[in-house]
Amino acid sequence: MKKMFPFITQRHTNGMFRITSYFILFSAIFLSEGCMQLITVVQCDAGLKRTETEYGFGFTGLVGQELADEKTSVFGTASYHIYYFGDGYDYTGGHDNLLKVGVQARRSLANNFENFWVGGEAAYVRDKSVYDHAEWDNPVANGFSLGGLAGYKLPSKKLDASVFTGLSLIHFGDFKADGHVVDPSHNSVQFRVGVEVELSSLFGSLQQ
Repeated sequence: MKKMFPFITQRHTNGMFRITSYFILFSAIFLSEGCMQLITVVQCDAGLKRTETEYGFGFTGLVGQELADEKTSVFGTASYHIYYFGDGYDYTGGHDNLLKVGVQARRSLANNFENFWVGGEAAYVRDKSVYDHAEWDNPVANGFSLGGLAGYKLPSKKLDASVFTGLSLIHFGDFKADGHVVDPSHNSVQFRVGVEVELSSLFGSLQQ
């Protein structure tokens, strides 16, 4: 991984694996307590955040339930993304740690398009900018996001998995460090492309 993505440090990968491991652990606890009606999904994606263009990747965990019509599902979501900016020199290089906690609803399409689904989401956002060579405190901002998603459920009988894309508008408040405004309030766009898998189908396929 280091050769393919030289900007990824061991600290980054350790943090992402920890977050994913915690999500899987808590999901397993829910499932073992007889809450089998819950749908537990993990997403992995890559994409960009556009204020000044930053590329990165991340993970999202979803826990939710299918509604009575069997076409609509609602989820609580939590995600962690890393987006890289600058060239690493003159205090301009670094990365953004983007955390989102929110809700998502999605619906399967009908008739000949039943493998396709569309959805929308809203989330609270917290972003921390970390500069590689700076000695000052890292600026932090809170905000919110609204977005839409579309996906295609893969035609597998054993694994419940989808490929998807998503586009969100993020409004950030002031980025502050040491009580001072470093970057004023602004809007940004987040674009994602990735794959998701429903955990119970993953565990089931591994046991077979």
